[in-house]
Amino acid sequence: MTVRGRRAAILLLFVALAGAACSRPPASRRIFTQTGFSMGTVAEIKIVHANSSAANAALESAFAELARIEALATIHDPSSEVSRVNEAAGAPEPVPVSADLDAILRLGVRVARETGGAFDPTIGPLLRLWGFPTDPVVPDSAAIRRALPLVGWQRLERDSTADGAARWRLGDPGMSIDLGGIACGFGVDRAGDILRRVSPDFLINIGGDILVGGVKPDSSAWSVAIQDPRDPARFVMTLRLRGPAALSTSGDYEHFVMHGDIREHHLLDPKTGWPGRDFCSVTVIAPDCARADVLSKPAFLLGKARAFDWVENDPDLEGVFIVENADASLAIRETSGVAKLKQSPAGPASAGAP
Repeated sequence: MTVRGRRAAILLLFVALAGAACSRPPASRRIFTQTGFSMGTVAEIKIVHANSSAANAALESAFAELARIEALATIHDPSSEVSRVNEAAGAPEPVPVSADLDAILRLGVRVARETGGAFDPTIGPLLRLWGFPTDPVVPDSAAIRRALPLVGWQRLERDSTADGAARWRLGDPGMSIDLGGIACGFGVDRAGDILRRVSPDFLINIGGDILVGGVKPDSSAWSVAIQDPRDPARFVMTLRLRGPAALSTSGDYEHFVMHGDIREHHLLDPKTGWPGRDFCSVTVIAPDCARADVLSKPAFLLGKARAFDWVENDPDLEGVFIVENADASLAIRETSGVAKLKQSPAGPASAGAP
């Protein structure tokens, strides 16, 4: 058995800016970039501005905001807000949480309800059993059956205090929340709010969760490309996005373990405990990154018979669905609005793209 893991990579293509800076005021607007590590993956933020001090201060503030959201939503810190809710699972008293964690949990429960549980924020016990994302293993069927009763968004309950502060509790001991499918997109949106105070034009890419605001300095759209799920050096489609717009991809190549010739990946169906099989990649385009992030998971898991129509029929969403055929070729299906966002041709990825 070999273990492999890759974070979904949405390749960013930026057109080089030509010409020297104007010598007369006001200074020419240009792209300022900062890279780092956030939400467990590589992060890159770009902002369009004429002033380097203002731009760099905004970039620092955006990264700080990402760190703040990560700190309250991570399960890897026992003192985080979500860890405190998990620690109290089954206890009669709910746990007070911040407005931000409350917003994340309310969105997660809403999507769980709307998708019939295809997304479930209480999937923590199954992810721990499989060892994702760091130490994946294939559990036996009996272990999965024992873990399934600990998953159920209906037992993630909210109330509030007299002064309106939110409180949450998990109904049964052993239940746990995992916000890996939603917190990153929420954090990207919060970082975008920081950047908008300084410039309407920016791009945030956190491991493939992408939010764009406005346009590039030459007024052209931002270009993003969807990775070939079987060849990380290539992309299958390039899209031109004008903000506000967001994109997120869920793929079976992000974190997985090979069990014989079967790719067992981290996109687990909360109802069965096993990975979804119909797609190898699903990209969702939405007005904000929290929705793009969280909705790409149920879109991946709802299956061919439902997922496409579900995205197609939502006026706020577009989607790109990729299936691996028996002969290892890829079949790509896109919703009707994707055509106007596409640019061609697809081809090799640009060197150095995340």
